[in-house]
Amino acid sequence: MTKAVHVLGLLQISVAVVLAQNGWEVKYTTQSICAYTGSTVEISCTYTYPSGLTVTSTFWLSPDGVTDLTQDQAYSGRVTYTGGNTLRITDLRTSDSAVYRFRFITDQAGGKYTGQPGFILSVTDGPKNTRATLSPSGEIVEGSLVTLTCSSDANPPVDKYTWYKKKVTSPKASGQSYSIANIRSEDSGEYYCEAENKCGRFNSSSVFVDVHCEYNLLSALN
Repeated sequence: MTKAVHVLGLLQISVAVVLAQNGWEVKYTTQSICAYTGSTVEISCTYTYPSGLTVTSTFWLSPDGVTDLTQDQAYSGRVTYTGGNTLRITDLRTSDSAVYRFRFITDQAGGKYTGQPGFILSVTDGPKNTRATLSPSGEIVEGSLVTLTCSSDANPPVDKYTWYKKKVTSPKASGQSYSIANIRSEDSGEYYCEAENKCGRFNSSSVFVDVHCEYNLLSALN
């Protein structure tokens, strides 16, 4: 008999894991999940057992491989089951990084099964404090060189930086620094960067690039 469970959206999904033994099986919809600290994650599975048996209990195991996760004090108030098969963990902490497994018990003596190898949850910090800076920071004259630099605190480190100009759909450049040589007045506008690692992406606040015509700037000085 197979019990089907609704599959919920996840941050990162890889190939499903299946391990069957003599008609006993637990199939996880994900092999690994990467999530931010403070966020919520949900994972579900399907399970199969021999005909003629009745399932009497279902639960998710604590990383210790013994305790029902809802009874683990380290997860107190943060774990719920939906339909017994979908695990929801809120307010994630880095200490939640572990392997989680589903177990079901039947009315047969010794009729219990734990799905191996389980799924891996990695809880980490996504890019944060993402900042964009402009050099030079003073008056910018047409024809000069301007460099925008992006920085971000992230663990794991940022894999990719992308630069955007507001009101322009396509990216302007990629890389931690974006240099505009021989800048023109039409380059004026608000720029921001996006920092991305394997767990997600965050945008910086924008910086305003105000390009002055050299003639107008000299006239103002005189």
